Amino acid sequence: MSNKTGPFDLRGGCRLNLLICDDEPAVVEQVSALLRDHCKKSGISAHFYSFSDPGAIKDLSSYDLAFLDIDMGDSSGIDLARTLRRENPGVVIIFLTNFIQYAPEGFEVQAFRYLLKSDMQERLVSYFEDAVREVVREKQIITISVNSELIDIPVNHI
Repeated sequence: MSNKTGPFDLRGGCRLNLLICDDEPAVVEQVSALLRDHCKKSGISAHFYSFSDPGAIKDLSSYDLAFLDIDMGDSSGIDLARTLRRENPGVVIIFLTNFIQYAPEGFEVQAFRYLLKSDMQERLVSYFEDAVREVVREKQIITISVNSELIDIPVNHI
């Protein structure tokens, strides 16, 4: 029996898949730049998937962490989060918003955090670090051998 974090042991050079979606390209770029810089400094390997149009996002099952705007004009980040959660139950979702009044709806999709865009410079990195710890915690597995067959069991299912 072994306890491991599978492909999410960030010290082992494995990669997080980050989704960033906001209808304002400047916000997408700001979030990407801040997080890329932090990942580089802290040795976190991450691949960034950035979108200004939620309709352009195809495979929702591959993301570990998602930063979503709540109000994207004709699209709703809450609706995107519902779809994302349905296709990828373990994804960690952080909402980027100017409108904190939408927070109650976010409970329906188990949002991890809400980040006001006005607080992005001060809080984005700490929220990201908390989210990475949550991703790693969610992905921890224990492997057992039963009749020479290896079985992975998520720690949070025990």
